[in-house]
Amino acid sequence: MKFFAALFYIIEYVVLLPIMTFFWFGILAIFLLVISEGMSTNAVLLVSAALVAAVRATAHMSENLSQDLAKMLPFTLLSISITTAAGFFDAANLTARISEIPTLFNNVPYYLLFIVGVELVMRVGGFMISSFGLVKSINAEATIIEETTATE
Repeated sequence: MKFFAALFYIIEYVVLLPIMTFFWFGILAIFLLVISEGMSTNAVLLVSAALVAAVRATAHMSENLSQDLAKMLPFTLLSISITTAAGFFDAANLTARISEIPTLFNNVPYYLLFIVGVELVMRVGGFMISSFGLVKSINAEATIIEETTATE
């Protein structure tokens, strides 16, 4: 039974998670490339990788925080497109930015390795914290902090 649990764990975190991360990283990079004006493709990839890594890192600390952060991204992209409506809805500019999409995928492996590295560090750190029993002390400190701020 433990063999299958270990096998499914490896499949989930070694195979499926990088595929899903790559997919959403690509979608976010394409949206940012189309919306941004005057931003190089490397800068778009860096921002996309930082956003995906931030959501993944916060998922290890607080699931609600990572969900809220991920929910803010579409609204941020929408607000950028609305406030810069002159450049966004220009057909020539839009087609020029869309034609740059294939150049995004030249440097993608480096940024994906960064995201997978952050995920690996967070997963190993979480394993070490849980194996040494630090989660109970961290939760106890968080409860004390919440109680003291609620009484003030």
